[in-house]
Amino acid sequence: MALPKLSSRRFRSLNLRIALLVTLFSLLTALPLAFLAGQRLQSQALDALRVLEQELTTMAAKEIEQPMKLGFSGTVEKRIQHVIERAGASFAYAKAVKSDGVVMAEAGSLPQDRIAALDETALQVLETAEPWQSPDGYTLVTPVLSKKGKLRGALIMSWDPAPALAAVNAGLTRDAALGALILAASMITCLLILKRLLGRPMRELAAALERITGGDYSTALQAAARQDELGRIARRIAMLQDTLAEGRAAAQAREAEQKDQAKAVEQLRAGLGALARRDLSYRMEDPLAETYEPLRRDFNSALSSIAGLLAQVLGTASAVLTRSARIETGSAGLSRRITTQSQELETLSQALSTLTDSLSRAADGVREVSGLASGAVQEAGASGSVVKNAVAAMTGIEQSAGQIETITGVIDDIAFQTNLLALNAGVEAARAGEAGKGFAVVASEVRALAQRSSHAATEIKELISSATSHIQKGVSEVNNTGEVLTRIIARMDEISTRVSTSAQGFTRDSQELEGLSRNLSALGATTQENTGIVAETVQSVGELRGGADQLSSLAAAFQLPGSEQEEQRQAPSQAA
Repeated sequence: MALPKLSSRRFRSLNLRIALLVTLFSLLTALPLAFLAGQRLQSQALDALRVLEQELTTMAAKEIEQPMKLGFSGTVEKRIQHVIERAGASFAYAKAVKSDGVVMAEAGSLPQDRIAALDETALQVLETAEPWQSPDGYTLVTPVLSKKGKLRGALIMSWDPAPALAAVNAGLTRDAALGALILAASMITCLLILKRLLGRPMRELAAALERITGGDYSTALQAAARQDELGRIARRIAMLQDTLAEGRAAAQAREAEQKDQAKAVEQLRAGLGALARRDLSYRMEDPLAETYEPLRRDFNSALSSIAGLLAQVLGTASAVLTRSARIETGSAGLSRRITTQSQELETLSQALSTLTDSLSRAADGVREVSGLASGAVQEAGASGSVVKNAVAAMTGIEQSAGQIETITGVIDDIAFQTNLLALNAGVEAARAGEAGKGFAVVASEVRALAQRSSHAATEIKELISSATSHIQKGVSEVNNTGEVLTRIIARMDEISTRVSTSAQGFTRDSQELEGLSRNLSALGATTQENTGIVAETVQSVGELRGGADQLSSLAAAFQLPGSEQEEQRQAPSQAA
């Protein structure tokens, strides 16, 4: 009869596998133990058989001692038979030999060679009166002794352990069969228990895992309440469901965030592309997710700020162009005016040098007049008798007065020219602004000095005119009165004093004019330096205008939104 073919799915069952493993390990444990127990049982049975043989042989030797002494072979045989009955199936052979070698009784059968060998052994026992035992312990030759130890004969008994071993083996076979039944029952019981304790929870866990694989993370596991390994596994699966649910939610959130991010990146890419094209009018108009909305606002704000800054740069560049053009024009005019002023200052310096020389010569003449007047006073005071000489001297004085009048006219002209030069210098200082303040002060002082010189010359001229008139009267009246000569001497003394004072004034005026000439020379050098500085300023303003024009061109390359774009188009024309 063919065994039913089991499906491979049954052998994939964890319960069956565990039951088979339990059975296998039970067999691996029980079989060695059963084998060892059987071996020990056989050994114990054989040992018991040997002990029984010795006891029965000893008992038989004692029982046949008296009949053997008396020569009752029948009694000996009966008593041996009685022992044989007690020995059962294990008896093999018995033989009673009297001390004289006569066989009293014999039972059982053995091979003849074995019997012959036992007979020889019996003879040896009869000789030695010492019992003999075969190596396996199943054949004994025991001397039959009286109570007093007298040898009556020998008893040969041989035992067969096969029946005992057969009985033991039969018992072992029955025990093995019973153990197999118990093992099968245990296996079935274990399978049922495992099916209940493990099968249901495992199927529940497997179903939960299948639902998890399908994306269902809401399965409630009853096995999670267990306190064993399956409970821990169920709780881990529940935690896995929660983690996977959170992961799915996070993945969905990441997917949404990636979409928002892609949208933000796309708009930002478009904005950066517009910025690369220098188009500042682009704006990120489409609203973004809450996370990226600040990025959109900041980007638009940054572009607006940049556009505003560029518009300011354009306006500033335009203003710089306009102002630099004005500064360049004004600096060029200032340079021309300073050059003209430098030439006029050089002319004024030369005129002042000439005026200084003239004043020096006038001062020398006045000093000579003072010396002559002093001599005339001394001569007039020394003697009144030299009237003629006085008249002649007066005539000389009249001539000198004419020369002085001429010199006074020259001084008056010099003062007038100096006043005109001071007026021109003041006008040019006013034109020069801050740089001409010091020169204006010097021009004012020169003008005041010229006025004083003109006033002194006028007084000298008046004095000379008065002296001339008196000299003319003195010449006509010198012979009439000495009193007139005395007055003339007095007047001459006064004139000498005034001429000396005028000489000192001319000397001071000459010194002041020399200082003014030096100041004008220094002012001319400063004016020349200012001319160089103004030229450098004009060049720098030209470079600044070129830089502002280049900056305006660079900023105009950007496209600005709305009104800023219009301002950008108008800025170059305004700058031009």
